[in-house]
Amino acid sequence: MSNRLSHRVVAALVVGCGGACGVALRYVCIASFSGAALFVANIVGSFCLAYLHERVSGKRNEQVIRLFVMTGMLGSFTTFSSVTYDAFVLFQQSILRGFMYVVVMTFCCIVAAIGGTVVGKR
Repeated sequence: MSNRLSHRVVAALVVGCGGACGVALRYVCIASFSGAALFVANIVGSFCLAYLHERVSGKRNEQVIRLFVMTGMLGSFTTFSSVTYDAFVLFQQSILRGFMYVVVMTFCCIVAAIGGTVVGKR
């Protein structure tokens, strides 16, 4: 196996392990907090992603942290497909409710990402 290919295989395994951890965390949140869990998970994940982006840039283990935590763990912890499904269910109940969910979720995640960036730069 070439060095480049073996590096990609290892990177894929690192992302997969991080993803397994993230999806387990999401399951625990959803099982524990039901309704608002996905909403909170996406906001927390947005903050953490922005925070880590600021904190690990240029650091020695940047690539491993990005692959395991940011791509794998936070990528599976915060899932757009789950948000989309929740929005669809809410739209079926009420157009206003579904619209507000999408707008508020997006706004809160952007604010959390800004907060994570600000805190991460300190």
